Amino acid sequence: MIDFYTAATPNGHKISIALEELELPYNMKVLDLGSNEQKLDWYTAINPNGRIPAIVDRANGDFAVFESGAILIYLAEKTGRLMPSDPKGRSLVLQWLMFQMGGIGPMMGQANVFFRYFPEKLQGAIDRYQGEVRRLFRVLDHRLADNEYLAGDYSIADIANWAWVRTYRWSGVDTDGMPHLQRWIDQVRERPRRAARHRTAAVECAGPCGQRGKSRAICGRSAQNAGNGAIPITADGDRMKLYMAHRAPNPRRVAMFMAEKGLQIEEVMIDIGKGEHRGEAYLSRNPFGRVPALELDDGRYLCETRAICTYLEGLQPEPNLMGEDFAERAFIEMADRRMELDLFMAASNCIRHTHRGFASLEQPQVPEFGAAQGERFRSSARWLDTVLGRQEYVAGQRFTIADITAFCAHEFARGLMKFRAAEEGMHNLQAWRDRIAGRPSATAGA
Repeated sequence: MIDFYTAATPNGHKISIALEELELPYNMKVLDLGSNEQKLDWYTAINPNGRIPAIVDRANGDFAVFESGAILIYLAEKTGRLMPSDPKGRSLVLQWLMFQMGGIGPMMGQANVFFRYFPEKLQGAIDRYQGEVRRLFRVLDHRLADNEYLAGDYSIADIANWAWVRTYRWSGVDTDGMPHLQRWIDQVRERPRRAARHRTAAVECAGPCGQRGKSRAICGRSAQNAGNGAIPITADGDRMKLYMAHRAPNPRRVAMFMAEKGLQIEEVMIDIGKGEHRGEAYLSRNPFGRVPALELDDGRYLCETRAICTYLEGLQPEPNLMGEDFAERAFIEMADRRMELDLFMAASNCIRHTHRGFASLEQPQVPEFGAAQGERFRSSARWLDTVLGRQEYVAGQRFTIADITAFCAHEFARGLMKFRAAEEGMHNLQAWRDRIAGRPSATAGA
């Protein structure tokens, strides 16, 4: 039996595919990167570098292997599959494996950082890394013009490169003019039983809490890891898209939820200021004209924030944000509903009816109603301040979706209502806000 330590990242995805292809029995243990579980002493005893993935081969004297390329080589040599044993064939596989380790992965990672997450748009850096990714893609396309796979038969070289290359849209590049590369991407995706299972079927996983669940193979790295080399990537489903809007509070809730889970899905930005959410094209997706909306692989749409988060929780159960059992789920939902109705909606109504910047969106504005909603927000905030005096988080003693809803409501009010909890005597609420603001996910969608 192999213990497999991973998270929703392309390097973790490599090992998932290899273990499935090789039909090796394994226990998948998903680490919570958001809480730096990979830096804890128990894990650095397995991988001194404090990164994922890593494996421990219990059948080989509890032998630990870290670094995704090294793990792929170990598994191939252990089973005698996915890499030839003759020197020439082995060397060919290792050459294309190292091409990914030293080229495709680092360059796509840098493209992701500067294109998606760096606070400033440094066009020179974006062009540099996107251009290098395109150049490396052309190398692959040329190689695949005369070869079905990169190194003869399907091998660990294909697994390593595919786990990154398939996410090209998230790096802001395309495969136009590279028919051989696109053919290979599609061909590997459709491999029977193994890669296909990782694409469309449930993958059993066990998180740090020991709870087992089912998680679709959406691979991603959360925004909090952008500074240490862990880069968000897209969902595997080519048609799955998330319709969002800049600085809007409900899209921010979904963005923060995904960041906590290390998920990234291709985003389509809707310009609310220009009225795109009221246009025919968007109304065909969400007849209520609200963002966000999630387009699923099968063409259906989920159009409410809580529904989208529920779906994502099912796709990626760890870290759990909505409850481990029916009782905890009920109490978290109660807390989240209170935050949505009494804090989030109150702040939204106040801002929409009193802020002149929303006059074109809210017709007619009713200032008296807005002022009353502002008082309702402050009353709810005072109640929450009392709650946070006796517990660390909104729904209890751990971070949940209720904290995300409350935090996004607080920040919306902080920005446009000039609400400052400490200045109004709500010191517990202020301390909670500052703790949540320190979480890496807090910047997602801001």
